[in-house]
Amino acid sequence: MPSDVCVKCGVFLRPKTNGVGVLLMADFGPYQLWLADVVECPECGCQVIRGYGQHRIAEHYEGESFERLVESYRERNLLYEVR
Repeated sequence: MPSDVCVKCGVFLRPKTNGVGVLLMADFGPYQLWLADVVECPECGCQVIRGYGQHRIAEHYEGESFERLVESYRERNLLYEVR
């Protein structure tokens, strides 16, 4: 199966960063944390988050452990917030 392709450049996207945290936001604040990968076009630099795991790795109702995990990704500059 072919991989992701940049529409603008017509080239395959390449892995940039594996294992980033994607924080889904809700009206009330942080909701779920997912693990994913970032791929990038080698020509124009367009980046896409893809390759999510099958399940979330943490959820807001887990309280302090959720907050610590989110903060650990933030401290390493590996956190992306999705509104």
